[in-house]
Amino acid sequence: MKFDRNKFDSAKLERCIKLLSELKTIEYEITYSTLNKEQIDKGYKPCPYIIYKYPNALYEVSDLLPDDYDYPENVENLPFIGEHIIDNVDYSKLTIDNISTILTALFEHERFGEGMIAHGVNKGIFLNTLLRLKELIDKEK
Repeated sequence: MKFDRNKFDSAKLERCIKLLSELKTIEYEITYSTLNKEQIDKGYKPCPYIIYKYPNALYEVSDLLPDDYDYPENVENLPFIGEHIIDNVDYSKLTIDNISTILTALFEHERFGEGMIAHGVNKGIFLNTLLRLKELIDKEK
């Protein structure tokens, strides 16, 4: 990932931090898919899926930094505290590249298993990561 300070949108970062500061948890409801007659005849079962209740502005977070296309490997290099999971990151040691990795991982995992965005908000991962990003950007000024 190549970070370009000249293309970085500081106002968007401020909006995202404000949104996440106010959005402490994400509410959701579980519903089930509806099946047509052909699917029922084939023995398909309704699938549960989650409907989140959060502002679409949360997706602005995903556009703050370029995507880290090597995030599966780069997650291994994050500064973990104890167990090797994204909940245990030492935010004070994050670099801009680490932040890109975390944001990419959360949004990519949401595509393959609902719940990561809610987890990232509810555990403060998004907010803490963006606060660290602001700290790093402010140091560069």
